[in-house]
Amino acid sequence: MVPAQMAHGPRQQIPRHRRPARPCETAHPPFVWEYLDSGTGTEAAKARNRSALDRIGMVPSVLHGEVKPDLTTDFLGQRFPYPFGIAPIGMSGLIWPGAEGHLARAAARREIPYAISTVATQSPEDMAPHLGKHAWFQMYPPVIRRSAPTCWSARAAQASGR
Repeated sequence: MVPAQMAHGPRQQIPRHRRPARPCETAHPPFVWEYLDSGTGTEAAKARNRSALDRIGMVPSVLHGEVKPDLTTDFLGQRFPYPFGIAPIGMSGLIWPGAEGHLARAAARREIPYAISTVATQSPEDMAPHLGKHAWFQMYPPVIRRSAPTCWSARAAQASGR
């Protein structure tokens, strides 16, 4: 196990562990690991994200009595019980079999948004039985307008009720 790292700065003393990459890398075929571990282009955004996440720390606040926070959030005219959802994760089925279905069912149970990725390993039609009422479809259209993949993706999402 990698030793705990401490967040730096005033009042940021929560230990954080970086999940070792080696077991994940060896558990998957090389092309899957490359997809999971990569960014795009020069991977500058990946480096900035990692740097920003490393600067975040939390300080526990205890013994202040019972607190019942209201996490409900209004977004796009709908009310959600939590201020987050599950973002589209491309090719997640390569990392864990049936990942899209697991994520969709978890989102439906909690009534939070779930976005199906354009490059999901399951089709919108196959996902339809698992989707809750807050399912979205992410579509990255190819550069060529009205291409067959774009039209197929739009029709598949529409057919599944998304």
